[in-house]
Amino acid sequence: MGRPGASGVNGKRPTGRNEAREVAVALEYQPDRAGAPRVLAAGFGEIARRILEIARHEGIHIHEDDTLARLLARVPPGSEIPEAAYQLVAELLAFLYATDARLAEKMARARRQKMPPESTHP
Repeated sequence: MGRPGASGVNGKRPTGRNEAREVAVALEYQPDRAGAPRVLAAGFGEIARRILEIARHEGIHIHEDDTLARLLARVPPGSEIPEAAYQLVAELLAFLYATDARLAEKMARARRQKMPPESTHP
């Protein structure tokens, strides 16, 4: 389970030189604060690979969508996502929150099943 409200979007586009140029964007959304999700970081090539490496290390979900990644890569870090991306990002975040909630419940059930019965004496 990754950090709540964090997500990564990446994609690859052919450059015409038998290789693909990778793009990655790190997003943050805090539902308890007003405003749209924000771009934390974005980049191409080596910077994209570093963003993805950090996301994997931190257990942050990475969603592959070249069109969305390229749209969001144009947003300056710290800025809210553009209205054109609201629907796609909302669907992505809804999926992540539902997945995280199901995973958290599974983990809690597993912990309860493995725990010894509580002692009745002090």
